[in-house]
Amino acid sequence: MSELKNNVLGGVAWNILDNIINKVINVLCFIILARLLLPEDFGIIGMLMIFISFSKTFVDSGLSKALIRKENCTYEDYNTVLYFNILLGIFFYILIYFFSPFFSIFFDVPKLESYARVVSIVIVIGSFTIVQQTMLTKAMNFKVQAVISFIANTVSGVLAIYLAFKGYGVWSLIWRMVVLQFIFSLLLWFIIIWYPTFKLDLISLLEMC
Repeated sequence: MSELKNNVLGGVAWNILDNIINKVINVLCFIILARLLLPEDFGIIGMLMIFISFSKTFVDSGLSKALIRKENCTYEDYNTVLYFNILLGIFFYILIYFFSPFFSIFFDVPKLESYARVVSIVIVIGSFTIVQQTMLTKAMNFKVQAVISFIANTVSGVLAIYLAFKGYGVWSLIWRMVVLQFIFSLLLWFIIIWYPTFKLDLISLLEMC
């Protein structure tokens, strides 16, 4: 019981630390970028986040929470959720890709089409990490997630500042989002030794949906 209590307290502590550190990094980056970029650049990112946030809500579909609640997850459960999540990520990327010209017309931002097609890659990249994040959460291992988040936020933040300084404008913010998600996903796959197979359990998927 004491070991479980220590794991819970440790997990909560690392989760809080993760939130604090990443918020500090984001604020510092925002302050620096605010001096280098135009207000319009942040406005465009705000528009793009509408589509990204909406899509990410559907891509997960609550499956990560279902995996966390399930006591004895099989290899088939993890495989099925991963592939289903990737398919959803690709579906929403294609959706945004083809509808981006209409977004550009609606918001009267000519380049919004190109911005949307690039930044929405984060949806696909993020869809590859649902299993690894679930495994860490079930193990109450928030320390690894905190370290990975710190590295991804720091590297992507430095890159964004460099690109903004070089005059890339809104692209510096877009590439920050893409690089952040890419590094986060890459490190999760590198640290969590888990390799999917093609053994699926569609009945289990229906039960979790």
